[in-house]
Amino acid sequence: MTPEQITTRLGIDTWDLADREHGLRAVEVAGRVYEGITRDQGTPYIEHPVAVAEILRDEASLPEPRVLVLALLHDALEVRPDAAAEITEQLGGATTEALRALTPDHRLAGRRRGPGDDDAYHRKIAALPDELLAVKLADRVHNLRDLAASTNPDRSHRFRTQLAGFYLPLARSRAATNPAIASLAAILASETASAGQPS
Repeated sequence: MTPEQITTRLGIDTWDLADREHGLRAVEVAGRVYEGITRDQGTPYIEHPVAVAEILRDEASLPEPRVLVLALLHDALEVRPDAAAEITEQLGGATTEALRALTPDHRLAGRRRGPGDDDAYHRKIAALPDELLAVKLADRVHNLRDLAASTNPDRSHRFRTQLAGFYLPLARSRAATNPAIASLAAILASETASAGQPS
């Protein structure tokens, strides 16, 4: 996916000047961070964060440019922890800190998942402000839609277990005070049920 295609899909050319410049820099950073990385499904990694941003805008009615930029880069520090310096230089420290909040600590440390890491990450996610939680829930929506194409059955099972046991209850608990989270909670519940999983 080219920078021009990403720009078009996210509608960055329609943003005001400051947001547009920020968005275009984010597209350039995303292209470098995700370059050469492929998901389990065999697709270029960049397709996933673009889809997450589109879910936020089109299905959760959350079109704010700064949120869409975070969606575009939400996995950047997970796949390339050493990208933090470039992100800070190009997009500012606030963007980097938001991405750190979305990223498991073991990934930030460049190590494999160990005992207790999932619980630690769930505590981190539960403490997110609403806009960042919406990014994470949109990520869950796209991953759920892509799950059938995954070639990693262990990861698929873990995803479904955590979705039912943690993400759906969390989304429902925060839905009453945030319309975007309410929309994403409803999508996750409906599509989980359609996939034959408990919701």
